[in-house]
Amino acid sequence: MNKAKIYPWIFAVVFGIVGVIVCALIGYFYANFAGNAVWTGAPYTGGWHNPNDVANIFFYIGTISFTVLCTAIIIVILGDDNWPIALLFGPFGTVFVWFLMCAAIADSPLNGISFSSLIGVFSGAIISILNKKSVSLGIAVTGIFGAIIGGIFYNNGFIVSLPIVPAFASIGYAIGIPLKEKAEIKRREELERERIRREEERRRLEYEQKIREYKSKVEQWEREGYDVSKLKRRWFK
Repeated sequence: MNKAKIYPWIFAVVFGIVGVIVCALIGYFYANFAGNAVWTGAPYTGGWHNPNDVANIFFYIGTISFTVLCTAIIIVILGDDNWPIALLFGPFGTVFVWFLMCAAIADSPLNGISFSSLIGVFSGAIISILNKKSVSLGIAVTGIFGAIIGGIFYNNGFIVSLPIVPAFASIGYAIGIPLKEKAEIKRREELERERIRREEERRRLEYEQKIREYKSKVEQWEREGYDVSKLKRRWFK
């Protein structure tokens, strides 16, 4: 079994565990931070909310994450060559955040959606870059995933922060790949040295066998009365 092949997965698991720990710490921070977000006003009645500073931070976070997310989604749909169009229309994704803000109440899902989608956007970019995949696709997938779980589990800081775990696992996997390649090179070199050693041993044994056969013939010729003194001096010193 080539143990080198499991190195990236070992690092992925280790870093994934670190990611879970970081996720728990971020979740604790989110739970305390989101608890201070106050949304006031009269939703759907034409009144405008008067959020406090913490709520405004979540709103700005959501604006940034959904602008990037919608831009990435448009690029995925239209193709990489149409990125100027995506940059032009991507900011319209913030309309969704504005709508959520108008409907926001205490313990609003907007907190989780904004926070988790932002983590998802950054995680998707990291995962895609490390794995040399489409960055826009990675951002779209993990950003949407973050927005969904953030909206559903906005009161659970740990789950809201989950999109960061795959990013840590990808970092660990990326770190393990060079180690795997180095170990595979070393293994190939060891196999080559072993092959050379075996080949040399095979040739040595073959040579010794031929010498024994030749010596047996010389002894036979000597018994038959032939002068083999020169052969003995040359081959059997």
